[in-house]
Amino acid sequence: MRFKLILAVNTHRNPILPFNYQYELSSWIYKIISRADEEYAYFLHQNGYESNQKSFKFFCFSNLLIPKYKIVKDMGFLLQSHQIALYISFYVDKAAEKFVAGLFQNQRGSIGIQETQIDFRVERVETAPIRLSKEIVHLQTISPLVVAQKDKQDKKKYLSPLDSGFKELFINNLLEKYKASGKELSPAWQNYPFSLEVEEKSIRSKLITIKQNTSNPIQVKGYLFDFILQAPKELLEVGLAAGFGNENAQGFGMCDVLENLNSKN
Repeated sequence: MRFKLILAVNTHRNPILPFNYQYELSSWIYKIISRADEEYAYFLHQNGYESNQKSFKFFCFSNLLIPKYKIVKDMGFLLQSHQIALYISFYVDKAAEKFVAGLFQNQRGSIGIQETQIDFRVERVETAPIRLSKEIVHLQTISPLVVAQKDKQDKKKYLSPLDSGFKELFINNLLEKYKASGKELSPAWQNYPFSLEVEEKSIRSKLITIKQNTSNPIQVKGYLFDFILQAPKELLEVGLAAGFGNENAQGFGMCDVLENLNSKN
């Protein structure tokens, strides 16, 4: 399920949104969940859903949508809009939709350093249905998509969508998420014609710092791009609800459906 949060912002103090706001936004989401179900929030934060020693949180969120702003060098975005928006998505049962939507209504939060921090309130929560009708879809990232693997020194290497190993890791990540949800892979998928076609001209790299103002900052490299993906609908649903690629709960891998396409056969 996917929601659009309309956030009312107090612009009287010339608030500046830091360039690297994803970690603070993720922390705010965890806090909202914790207020409703502390045990579930702890489970998500510490472990999540696991498959083959890999952990998934089963939620993702978009970049903040800001109608009007100015860039302040070395600081961030000076907001000039009274409203901004955020898409957030959860891979949970549809029966929980009203409950999840209610969690965020009228909630308040803040992002940034005290002198210029953004204070916001969730003014409205709108359902944002995912338009999925085919097994071939034209997708657009609305937050950077991360695909990573560890090298021989156990360090993460972030892959470009054009790297030779990107497709295999991307598809395997979807399969692992599906298994982590407690469902069994269909035997028919062993021979499924998975396809990932990246529109090269659309690719833009983004380097995001997580935990920027701490003693242990982490740089994550993702990519914004358009692509055509062919996969079983069940796996497409996982990716669109929980996020594609890695680090979804930190604000990476959310995509929007541009178009449902007919089979190539």
